[in-house]
Parts: sequence; C-alpha cells; structure tokens
Amino acid sequence: MTADSFFHLFDIPSSAKIQAGSAAEVAFGALIPEVQLPDRAAIEKSKVYKKTTSDVFRPWHGLLHPSDSIVLQNSTVQFLPKSGDSCFEVSETIFNTGASGFFSKTSKRKFTLRAVTQDEAVDWIVSLKAQGGK
Repeated sequence: MTADSFFHLFDIPSSAKIQAGSAAEVAFGALIPEVQLPDRAAIEKSKVYKKTTSDVFRPWHGLLHPSDSIVLQNSTVQFLPKSGDSCFEVSETIFNTGASGFFSKTSKRKFTLRAVTQDEAVDWIVSLKAQGGK
C-alpha cells in the first residue's frame, strides 16, 4: 500500500525461493536488483563517453513494476469466510473509457487474496479499509 491509497501487487518469480509466510521485506528484497559498484575504469569511461543520463544512472529494474494496482478509494474489502479461514476479497470499480464507455459507465475487478492466518487476513482488511477501501 502506498500513501496515495494504491495497493500494488507484484509477481514474485519462482527463482526467488520465497516461502509462504515470509516477511514482506524478504519478498520485496528478492525483487530489487543487486547493487553494482563501479570500478575506476567504469567511472572514467562514464566521464569521457557520457552522452545521456541513462549512461550513468541505472533505470528501474523490471521486476519492480507492479503486475496490478488497485485504487483503494474505489474499492470495497470484505472477509470471505466461505472461501477459507484466511481469504478476503478486494473489489475495485473502474470507470470505463473509450468504446466500452458507451455500454456501461463502470466495470468491476475482483481480487481474492489469502493470508497465512485468519488474524493476518483481519489485519490486512483493517489496513486496506484505513487506506480508503470501503
């Protein structure tokens, strides 16, 4: 979740070897690329051949782009006791644009998420609702 009420979901590659129940910091750390310290030759080369800022600064790593982003202010969050002890659903209302706007003004996306425990699911629901989810 971000301060501007977005809930970002990331795909974690299987090569990261993250176990269910791992801390968020561990999972997020698997998405961040290794820091590459330049040696003297690389620094000298960047001074001489610097053409653009991308020659010096490294762009964002591809894994850090969220696979989905949910606007919590346009969402409802509810507990799903029938789907399992630790499942909850986030339903987002999206305003249609383009040709789909002729048929309907809005559409819905639903995400069913499962926490490790029921207490953790309740914590997520409380946090999501505090950020703007209804």
